[in-house]
Amino acid sequence: MAKEDLFAKIKTLVQEGKLDHAKGFYAEHKDSLGDYAAKAKTLIHSSKDENLVDKVKHLFDQK
Repeated sequence: MAKEDLFAKIKTLVQEGKLDHAKGFYAEHKDSLGDYAAKAKTLIHSSKDENLVDKVKHLFDQK
C-alpha cells in the first residue's frame, strides 16, 4: 500500500470517529508512512483534542 493510501485510511478512520482503530493502524504502518507519519500523528492527536472539547461542551449544554 502506498504511503498516500495509508494516510488516507487513517484520515478516514479519524473522520469516522474510530480513533482507537486509527491509532492502531498508525502504529502498524508508521514506518511505511514516510513523510506522512508526522501528519498522521498530528491528525490523530488533534482529533482526540476536538472530541474532548465536544464532550465537555455537551456536558454544559445539558439541562
